[in-house]
Amino acid sequence: MNLETMQRDGREGYYLSYNRSAEGVATRLYSQQVVSSIRRGHHSPKYTKLEFREWFFAQDSLPKMMEVYKESGHDVNLKPSADRIDDEQGYTMENIQLITWGQNRDKEYARKKSSNNKLCKAVIQSTLDGVVMAEHVSLRQASRDTGCDVGCISQACSGINETSGGYLWSYKLTKQHD
Repeated sequence: MNLETMQRDGREGYYLSYNRSAEGVATRLYSQQVVSSIRRGHHSPKYTKLEFREWFFAQDSLPKMMEVYKESGHDVNLKPSADRIDDEQGYTMENIQLITWGQNRDKEYARKKSSNNKLCKAVIQSTLDGVVMAEHVSLRQASRDTGCDVGCISQACSGINETSGGYLWSYKLTKQHD
């Protein structure tokens, strides 16, 4: 093993160790909140990185969560996550809670699965003869259910491609309320 390889491996080990530490998790969570806020069209977090870190380390459940995360071999589902209590609002100290990444993902999935969700477009899957086979709550759910690529389903729904995975696809038409 040469010096360059040892240095690279040492850096990678350091970054991996840091990213799995409470300090690294807090730093990463804040960075993800900034990016997610932009993507969702919300304002940036209403707190600084330092204020978030202070909040994060003040959570009574953090030591146990970090212990379980470490003992699991760093299972991403058990990694601490800052969840927005009200998903329609941005990140504020009053609107965040500490839960695991798995719980946060499950909460998001349940929200998207609900019938009144404004973020997902329902997708209709039909045979090549036009017989409706299934209705999926979203493109991603259709992809998970069928194994078809989400981008290909989207292109079929948009008319760019005729089919995806041997099926016809379309967005479900919704009623417009006046």
